[in-house]
Amino acid sequence: MGKLAPTHAGRVYADERLLVSLFFEAPHAEVAGGVLAVLDRMLERAGMTWIGGKRIKAEGAGTALYAPFSEALAKRVRGRLERPDAHPDEWFVVRDEADESTLPRHRLRYDARTGSSPQATGRLELWLPPEPFSSGDEQASTWLVDLLARVAFTSGTVSIGLVSEGVPDPVGFNRAVVERTSAHPGLDLVDPTVGARLGTCHRGIGWLTLLSPAVLARLGVARGDELELPRGVSWLPFDGGRGAVRAGKTPSLDDDPKMRALALALWPAQHVHQGCPIGLYEADGILWQLRWLLPPRPRR
Repeated sequence: MGKLAPTHAGRVYADERLLVSLFFEAPHAEVAGGVLAVLDRMLERAGMTWIGGKRIKAEGAGTALYAPFSEALAKRVRGRLERPDAHPDEWFVVRDEADESTLPRHRLRYDARTGSSPQATGRLELWLPPEPFSSGDEQASTWLVDLLARVAFTSGTVSIGLVSEGVPDPVGFNRAVVERTSAHPGLDLVDPTVGARLGTCHRGIGWLTLLSPAVLARLGVARGDELELPRGVSWLPFDGGRGAVRAGKTPSLDDDPKMRALALALWPAQHVHQGCPIGLYEADGILWQLRWLLPPRPRR
């Protein structure tokens, strides 16, 4: 099974990573400590060296999207997370260095919760190399679960996902993404707009579906171990009543009966919105969000 890695002028502009998407109903001040812990663990694992973001880059960096992650910038980011009340609207990206033809293997983006809507959420998004997790590397999985347990998320997903830092050919990319997701419903997509009204719902299921007590309450249970889960799916408890629903030992892109059964079990708390996940227009985006609940889509 080949990966979808479209190119333009010799550069790969989309590729597959282990995609971690965490959402926070709590304000920035309550989640900043967990974000800092994740940043430290990611830096320890990957040695990411480039940063971009709102009011983060050093003066003189010009219009470049990223600046070197210097000691001064690292101190500035850490200071803003340690004093979370100072800049509640911050976002930033930290990533490893990619050459002109590839995307970064490791990337962290944090968007603090903003906006007046009570359903608005903040977001923490991680990219990781998928190979250790797809091969069932227990050390990698243990590291990931420990990482997730440090964050006061409301909901989230972990799956093999399609990521990009810019699409030069939207029409061609749309065709490729529709074909790929129709054949492999387990492929996740970055969805930068879903958090605007997510609240205490979840965005859909993944290899790991992360749930907090607020989401569990929407499902009519007080604890995750009370969920009626399909065979092959288990509950991993975290502190504070949070946890992860784990669909098998490794992430899969394929159509899987247990994923369809899981989607049905968690449907009462799923949020479907009219935004556009990466590579899809609105109509296709809604169908993609419902992919585990609808009959398999014919390939175009």
